[in-house]
Amino acid sequence: MTARRCHLPPPAVRPSQVAASLFLPAGRGYDWSTAGYRVTFNIRDPPFNAAGDNSTDDTEAFKVLLRRAEAVVDAANASPGGGVILLPAGTYILKEPLVVNRSGVVFRGEGRGATTIRIPLSLSDIFNGTWYIDGNGKPQHSIRPDNRLAFVAGVVPAGAYRIPVTSTKLFTVGSWVRLYLNDNSTDWVDKGGGGDRRRRHRRLMAGGGDTATTAAIVDPATSRHLGKLVTRPVDPALLSSPVFVAAMEAALKFREEDAGLSPVEALAASGIAPPPPGKVSTATAAPGTITAWVYGDNIADSGVVNNTLRRDDISLIARVEAIGSGYIDLDRELPFPIQEGWEGLFLRYLPTVEDGGMEQLTIAFDHEMLPVPPHFTDKGYNAIMMYYAANMWLKKVTIVNADNGCFNDHTDKSTFKDVTATVTSRRWVDSLFNQAVNGHHPILLAHSQSNLVDGWVDIHDVSVQSGAMLNVVTRGRGQDVNLDHHRQAPFANLFTDYDMGFGTRPFGSAGASPRGAHSGGAGGTFA
Repeated sequence: MTARRCHLPPPAVRPSQVAASLFLPAGRGYDWSTAGYRVTFNIRDPPFNAAGDNSTDDTEAFKVLLRRAEAVVDAANASPGGGVILLPAGTYILKEPLVVNRSGVVFRGEGRGATTIRIPLSLSDIFNGTWYIDGNGKPQHSIRPDNRLAFVAGVVPAGAYRIPVTSTKLFTVGSWVRLYLNDNSTDWVDKGGGGDRRRRHRRLMAGGGDTATTAAIVDPATSRHLGKLVTRPVDPALLSSPVFVAAMEAALKFREEDAGLSPVEALAASGIAPPPPGKVSTATAAPGTITAWVYGDNIADSGVVNNTLRRDDISLIARVEAIGSGYIDLDRELPFPIQEGWEGLFLRYLPTVEDGGMEQLTIAFDHEMLPVPPHFTDKGYNAIMMYYAANMWLKKVTIVNADNGCFNDHTDKSTFKDVTATVTSRRWVDSLFNQAVNGHHPILLAHSQSNLVDGWVDIHDVSVQSGAMLNVVTRGRGQDVNLDHHRQAPFANLFTDYDMGFGTRPFGSAGASPRGAHSGGAGGTFA
């Protein structure tokens, strides 16, 4: 159902929840106030029996514990203690990825540097290809009929919180809902568009034989041999692994250019983050569409048709505060309008993984000097990925020698507090970045909203992309940090109180150029 003009009784007068309106021009403030989060089992005790001696492989202890997670969490949730996995001081060797698909699982150490999870292998070593502790929830989309509540019944301006709906009978006061916003400019996936991306996805996920191809990696400037690239088909047995599938999805979603780069091209491209001249697409979104609005009514590049926003990329999570005749009141204002021809649809907000996290520990990979930087060539020294999760946290966690620190895809209302990404020494030579780039993405927020990144210390960047909105990044610092806006319409994010270090590339952003300007034209705020 698409939006049309309608008339509602005026909402009750209440103070503006947008404190930013006191300091920013009219219409520029957003409600960032809701960003962030809302029994102990010792891994050394029987039957887990982890050693933590930096010699014994403790992978099986973690796996035994997580196999019991369902019973553990059910029992723990019945008491105020919660479901906590305690890792006493020591160094625990982990040689396989761990997947958490239950709510209420917490990994707790006894301090950074005191408790260390040492990971001596990359995903390449495990899965035999070039590519975490993985919080893996189930996808939720607007096309699922079982969680649908009602359509928006009229045109609604940005900033409104009283929303007309086709029916109120399925709403309850106090419940959490998600409002999805779609129109013809976001609906191309379901209508058969994006064929090239779908073909790439099928290639990534297709099984094959044992045939491998090998290519030499040569520095084009010096002709020095740097190593070799070995490409193998996917082993069909790996397609049942949630970690392998997640890694393949990440390779598809978070790559820089659609066609990818060879290792030689990646080596040459790693010297500078901003795209070279001539890499800007045209603003092709039709006027009056969601994609055009996100890019300031096409004031900024809205990307190639059918390559910027996908279905459900734009949404809002809110709580139902009141129900009236033909309308509901939300606890926060809309950050976007609902215009003629746009479809707004409410669903129940039911994240399948929440109320979990990791705190007071170090995740360390063994140091390795890489022949080329991990820019399309990541070996998979990846620490954490949260996928379709909410109300999660990281607190006082240090990540050492990682390609990627924490990927967050469709992760909402979570807090990342006092998290550090660092290296024991340089992982490759790259003089142009003042020793700053020794990983790919320390933290990335994609399709994610209302997250709080507070007190982050890194050596590279914080990235937002793919409709990420209403996130707050504050009190961070690093050697030469850039606030990477990775295209595909991140908007209305707040960056504040940040020490950029050398300050040579504060907005040196990447991302595939056909996906529009680096940031949406609406509400990105730097203070």
